[in-house]
Amino acid sequence: LRATMARHQRIILRSGLKLEVDLDRVVQHTIFWYDGDMEPQLGWAVREFLPVGGTLIDCGAHCGFIGLEARLHRQARVLFVEPHPELAETIRRNITVNQWAESCRLIGAGASDHRGKASLFISRGYDGSHSLLPDWWKHEGEAEKIEVTLVTLDDLMDQEPGFNQVDFLKIDTEGHDFSVLKGLGDRLSPEKISMLYVELGRERDEAWRLLEQRG
Repeated sequence: LRATMARHQRIILRSGLKLEVDLDRVVQHTIFWYDGDMEPQLGWAVREFLPVGGTLIDCGAHCGFIGLEARLHRQARVLFVEPHPELAETIRRNITVNQWAESCRLIGAGASDHRGKASLFISRGYDGSHSLLPDWWKHEGEAEKIEVTLVTLDDLMDQEPGFNQVDFLKIDTEGHDFSVLKGLGDRLSPEKISMLYVELGRERDEAWRLLEQRG
């Protein structure tokens, strides 16, 4: 069936969520063929624990699926953080097609523990594996990379209206998660972030100690 279809599709999932997807990108391809059953454990947590009308930061947002689900199911205000320019543009289009510009905000940058510029290493084979770490995925020859802006979540929570306190923070940054946590500064606390979902692909022990120290 895939061979008969156009690469770019505008779809409506059974949940009612509208999306523009690129079927040449693995993650969006999966969302399309599984009708939105993508990361079911995370989707469940958002639906169960995010208060109606609450706030969610989708850090490492990819095409924005989790944040858009939060807006759909919980009428949340969502801040998307995504460094890859093409994926960020996909998020922008998906916000527009659902008419959620008033409640959704996009930051086209990578989250870290400092501000500045960095290289984002591009995974040609799997679009969910772009990373700020040069050795995050195996490749042959020189890795393709692009320069991206770095921000801290501490700064974003301070600067973005309505996000000084966050009900749900999702971090999925392909091995860079500990740096993102450190970039929260004093805001890494239960008083500022009610629930945290983080992959911890690397530096798990260090990150766990930091989380325990912050309560």
